[in-house]
Amino acid sequence: MAVRGAASLADQLRDHRNEAMLYRQLATLRFDVPLTESIDDLRWRGADRAALTALCEEIGDTGFLGRMKAWRD
Repeated sequence: MAVRGAASLADQLRDHRNEAMLYRQLATLRFDVPLTESIDDLRWRGADRAALTALCEEIGDTGFLGRMKAWRD
């Protein structure tokens, strides 16, 4: 089965191979990193209300605040 644009895609990948490999590495989850934190230390405890409110006001989407399930404060 022929793929439309395959030749162009192959050319792009060949021309940008180094970048493609970098993005692949950046998107790969690592499991061999030692962690000093416990699972409980890493548990999400809610959003910082003041910081999130300021961000939402800055980007003009304060409706998002009503969808927040948990607050840290």
